[in-house]
Amino acid sequence: MNVLKDKRILIVEDDEILREVISEEFLNCESHVTVAHGGHHALQKIKEENLFDLIVTDVQMPDGDGVYLLDHLQTMTFSQRPTIIMVSGYSDLPKEDLIKKGADAVLPKPFELNELIDATKHLLLKKR
Repeated sequence: MNVLKDKRILIVEDDEILREVISEEFLNCESHVTVAHGGHHALQKIKEENLFDLIVTDVQMPDGDGVYLLDHLQTMTFSQRPTIIMVSGYSDLPKEDLIKKGADAVLPKPFELNELIDATKHLLLKKR
């Protein structure tokens, strides 16, 4: 069973190469992928589509960081709240604080793509 098949995923990452690599991995899992280069851009995409099953976001970004995005997601109304995975190489906030702010999981950079996919599958199965 492919848990990621037909899932709507938003990738929020300011590093273009990493954003493309993560996107390709989810596309290979037959997911529908939308990308954003920062928190402000991600909020625009969410307001336009509002139908994401999963958001994978970097913490440190110049155009609205991941914490900014988390804070704004908490104020939004969703028919079903998307699962949120934070990816962090360095953050002023510890993992526990990101979880308290609404992240479902936090992965440290660098990470292996299979770790991200496994964490995603686990969280989506758990959410069922």
